[in-house]
Amino acid sequence: MRDWTRFKLLNHLAIWSYRLQAHRLPEVFPKCYPSQKLGRDTLCMFANEELGPRLALPKLLLQLWQLFPLSCLHMFAAYVMCTTQDKDAVRLTLEQIDVIRRMCTEYPELELVTTAEGMRPNGFSLIKMACLISVEGGHSIDSSIPVLRMFYQLGVRSVTLTHNCNTPWAETSSGYYPNFYSKRQNNSLTDFGKAVVDEMNRLGMLIDLSHTSWATAHAVLQRSRAPVIFSHSSSYTVCNHSRNVPDNLLQMLVTLCLIMVNFHSAFIACKQEASISLVADHFDYLRRVVGAESIGIGGDYDGATGFPPGLEDVSKYPALICELLRRNWTVEELARVLRLNFLRVFDSVEKMSSVTPSEVDIPFAEADHYCRSVLKPPKISRDMNLLQERGGALSPSLSPLSWALLLLTLLHPYSSTVISG
Repeated sequence: MRDWTRFKLLNHLAIWSYRLQAHRLPEVFPKCYPSQKLGRDTLCMFANEELGPRLALPKLLLQLWQLFPLSCLHMFAAYVMCTTQDKDAVRLTLEQIDVIRRMCTEYPELELVTTAEGMRPNGFSLIKMACLISVEGGHSIDSSIPVLRMFYQLGVRSVTLTHNCNTPWAETSSGYYPNFYSKRQNNSLTDFGKAVVDEMNRLGMLIDLSHTSWATAHAVLQRSRAPVIFSHSSSYTVCNHSRNVPDNLLQMLVTLCLIMVNFHSAFIACKQEASISLVADHFDYLRRVVGAESIGIGGDYDGATGFPPGLEDVSKYPALICELLRRNWTVEELARVLRLNFLRVFDSVEKMSSVTPSEVDIPFAEADHYCRSVLKPPKISRDMNLLQERGGALSPSLSPLSWALLLLTLLHPYSSTVISG
């Protein structure tokens, strides 16, 4: 009985030791942060609204900053729904970027960063939270490389190639929106998609493969000159969900790229109840396959709903760190997982940047829809020439229909309408 009591006492002391290490890790390694995504729910609340002085920062941000006040990074996801594709996705994404930039300008706790150097403590104030802008979903660029470049100019440094819908040039792992561009046999990343990858390499933007189909991810991994990330995905072997990453793709990530574990219960526990222990199982398995240097944290808070008990928000990160320490993860490994791996990948991506911009356009047939214009000179009809010759005087010989069409042409000078006599 005395031995059992002694065992329990030592066990409790060990647990408290792990907890102390978990809470002190950011102090020992002040560069450590839990990378996190602020998603659509929070940003949509503030779109086109005043960010008044009385508006408190979202609870999620305050939790993160209070937990790791020395050097945090938060990845803001400028996300718009797939239903905006081929419509006003670009405008709505710009509004999301505007909200992020205004928050970083108007709140002293936040600081927008656009480089890996800017994420280091000497790059920004230690009492501020570094904020990185990501666009979540390739439909936001509307199949336009110039739009991609303009996003970069506005501070975007990461783009998820798809969300839950196919684009004309890349495929998703999801079946939520089957009406957007059907799957292409043996062409999951088109020539234009490859041009997008090339341009992101040139710009020094992070290519994010979470949400893409495995075939698209494989094609990108073969194409990209720079490392890529899965910003919020987990292991398919541990939980066989299509949003997770299978071993054949994981093996292409070794040492260069990064998989950031998603904590959403559906991606952690496919056939059982989610728990911190199961989350740690994903970390353990990934460490065996790709090594601790290729793992990060991508909790997906404020993007997904439903998380393991005890890991409901960022204030619970020490519980996961404690569990990993108990499983013989070293403090140095966890420092890499929490921050240093992401910095290494971002550094490598930036070093791949070059000068010459892409001039590639997507073929019109691949992105043909009613909102897409064909820019060409207007066709001048016989009646229009007659009107111009008469100095704008009305022609009595025109029928009412011809006059109506002529009026439309005058109101829309880029129209290609042909007016017959």
